[in-house]
Amino acid sequence: MVKLRAGFGVGVKADLLAYLLCLRGEPRAATEIAGAIAYTDKTVRIAVRDLGLAGFVEETSEYPARYATPPRWCYWAQVLSFLLQVAVWESDSRLTSNSYVASSRARDLFTEYEAVFRAVGIRMPRPEPHPGTAYLAPFEEFVAELGSWLEEDGGG
Repeated sequence: MVKLRAGFGVGVKADLLAYLLCLRGEPRAATEIAGAIAYTDKTVRIAVRDLGLAGFVEETSEYPARYATPPRWCYWAQVLSFLLQVAVWESDSRLTSNSYVASSRARDLFTEYEAVFRAVGIRMPRPEPHPGTAYLAPFEEFVAELGSWLEEDGGG
């Protein structure tokens, strides 16, 4: 909060943003925010409207409205690039007809994207413990887990 106040000035907007950032995307009603940061409900509603217009805060569609910061940063371009490369497998007859070639391609994708997923906080299975085509099963599980993560965490 002190750093936000130093950067944006002392006031409701800096305090509101600090509070919501600490909640990591979990929405709160204006009255709850007002109680937590010691401003009036009306002052919080005005500030949250301004921060919403600037894209710092999102409003839920439920009633009463609740407010949250947008989802945390992610390497979206790289994650989507990975998923697009996996999606291409269905149309590549070399990969669908030969599990050894598919396993080799999965290992290449591990080498290319493992650092990205480590930075995001998702553990991509290492290929070394899975010789030959045995890497396909943990790789497929990883792709399924990634889809669930996007629905729950990354896409929100």
